Amino acid sequence: MFKLSCFRRYTFATLLNFLFFHGIINTMQNTNKKLLIGVGIILLIIVLWVFISKGSSSPSNTNINQATSTTVVPASTQTSTHAATPATAKITEGTTSGICNFVVTFPKANQAVTFPLTIIGYIDQAKSTGCLWNENLSRAGTVEVSYDVNGAGWQVPGVPVPIIANGSLGTAQSTSTLAFTAPVNLQTAVLGLRSGTPVKFTFTELNVTNVPNPDTFSEIVYLK
Repeated sequence: MFKLSCFRRYTFATLLNFLFFHGIINTMQNTNKKLLIGVGIILLIIVLWVFISKGSSSPSNTNINQATSTTVVPASTQTSTHAATPATAKITEGTTSGICNFVVTFPKANQAVTFPLTIIGYIDQAKSTGCLWNENLSRAGTVEVSYDVNGAGWQVPGVPVPIIANGSLGTAQSTSTLAFTAPVNLQTAVLGLRSGTPVKFTFTELNVTNVPNPDTFSEIVYLK
């Protein structure tokens, strides 16, 4: 700033000297132009003074940079007011599931499946669990299929499907094991269901006259 002011003052003095001697010479050569030259000198002096005054009052570039600079926080040190989204938990395939003496062997809990599929399992009358899954005349109850999209709740697109047993245990075969199947389907393409959508199978035992409240349990799998 000091160097700039000295330069401007030196320039101003040089111009004044030039104009002064130029005015004297012109006055000596042509006295009729004396008045015009004097006016011109005054105007130039005013312009130079305004220029020098503006230069002295303007802030330096250093001050401008300091006033307008912004501190940038590195990405590694920035903090967010939003909680981090937890990673999706890994789904672990379970084992056989069931209730009482009713056991589902396929599909397993949390297994990735495609439709249509056939649910497979067995009824073990020899298994002492304190309760028995009722079956009669090759019928062992029903299974209902439902799905849940983005936690919106379980939607049931159809009606329960009968669970078919390969015979009937009856009292004479109380120590036998009875296999069962239940073919089910879910129109995943029509419903617009994507891979990873949870699907629930709800099993209900055969509702007979002497069992007003049939046993029920659910198993959840996922679309492959």
